[in-house]
Amino acid sequence: MQRLRRRLLIGDGIAVIWAVTGAHLTAYGRFGQAGSGGNVRLDATFIATSLLVGLAWLALLWLGESRHPIVLGSGAEEYRRVVSASFRLGAVVAVVAYLTESPVGRGYLLLVIPAGLLALLANRWAWRQRLNKSRNAGHELQNAIVVGTTTDQVAEVERRLHTQDAPQWRVVGRVLQAPFVGERRIDGTTATVDAKAVLSAAKEHEARIIIIAGGESLVPGTLRELGWSLRGTGTDLAVAPSVVDVAGPRIHVRPVAGLALLHLEEPSFSRGGLLIKRAVDVLGSTIGLVVLAPFLLVIGIMVRSTSPGPALFRQERIGYDGSTFLIYKFRTMVRGADAELHWLLAAQGKGERPLFKVDNDPRITRLGKLLRAYSLDEFPQLLNVLRGDMSLVGPRPQVDAEVALYSSTHRRRLLAKPGMTGLWQVSGRNEIAWEDAAELDLYYVENWSIGLDLVLLLRTFAVVLRGNKGGAR
Repeated sequence: MQRLRRRLLIGDGIAVIWAVTGAHLTAYGRFGQAGSGGNVRLDATFIATSLLVGLAWLALLWLGESRHPIVLGSGAEEYRRVVSASFRLGAVVAVVAYLTESPVGRGYLLLVIPAGLLALLANRWAWRQRLNKSRNAGHELQNAIVVGTTTDQVAEVERRLHTQDAPQWRVVGRVLQAPFVGERRIDGTTATVDAKAVLSAAKEHEARIIIIAGGESLVPGTLRELGWSLRGTGTDLAVAPSVVDVAGPRIHVRPVAGLALLHLEEPSFSRGGLLIKRAVDVLGSTIGLVVLAPFLLVIGIMVRSTSPGPALFRQERIGYDGSTFLIYKFRTMVRGADAELHWLLAAQGKGERPLFKVDNDPRITRLGKLLRAYSLDEFPQLLNVLRGDMSLVGPRPQVDAEVALYSSTHRRRLLAKPGMTGLWQVSGRNEIAWEDAAELDLYYVENWSIGLDLVLLLRTFAVVLRGNKGGAR
């Protein structure tokens, strides 16, 4: 991890140097005076400005901990810290330019910040792809200790860590502490803070983080003692409360009478947010259909010419609030494949479980395997998005037989339009189990935001480019 952080620092430095140098030459040519022959003449003021901006940028990235091991290769926090540092730099440059009435800052700001930010994000994205590939192979994982009062608590945290698309942590130790009732443990022994056992396990296994599972059940004072004991050790402390299915934006910590209370906002789809989501769907699907029209025509011709049957496959799916619609996909199976599904599932013992999927499905054509691997068969669903049956991002669209097996909890998935992509697409696609797919869809519905949609769209591009042997359903 230290080697990666050094490489990121070098990449950030190159991105910043490229941005400030290009902005320097362009801005001086615009606002300064050119030398003989039209060449840009170097000016001490511009050189000093570029050096200061570059150093300040790197300093803000460091102060913002944009290369902290916790945020590298996981989620949007790393990108958010890079964007935050860049915007702060832009604000400082703008204020200084305004106060000094300097022509340098005005044009300079419009050039250096966007160019540098794009270069920094590209650097982080490229290294993240390499890091995630390494993590999926079992390398570059950081050691973690999980502490809980029951084996179920610890096992749930471990399971969730292992179901990540690119796992970040390797659980190397577990510490179980009996829950407390008043001043005594349930087993009758005297209540004592057992921080030493946790610290000893973390030191023994060289853990980078200690994860407290169900921290609300620990005796008061344990977390405080652990926090102080970890000072200067390089080991972080994290708490996984019981509300593990609720996303950060819905959680607010508010002190009340000295207590840190977690306030959970109710799930909601605001009218403004829904209007923005629909506008993005219409714009995105329209652009996609126009730009991809020749490409889609070629795929349709290939489907027709390589196997008997129509180019498009139409199937009834369940949409928003249980309504039905016809989903469009390029046909990837032989004609009459639906009639064979029942006995194939029965032969594999899967007829009673949702997410009907046949292992090594013999009905898929050779071209169909290629189309599924890169999700090319999904492109006709842009028509569904344009019509309003689906969204670009949402829960997995499922058939009526699968929805019939839903529990009352699972039916909450129908409170959002199904999507061409979603958490299920970027978290393992066909490899994830039914239970995990259901939890991902429920998480999306209960924690939806425009920002989450944008992140999932960006992650989908990376997943599709990598390809997948099974493809999405």
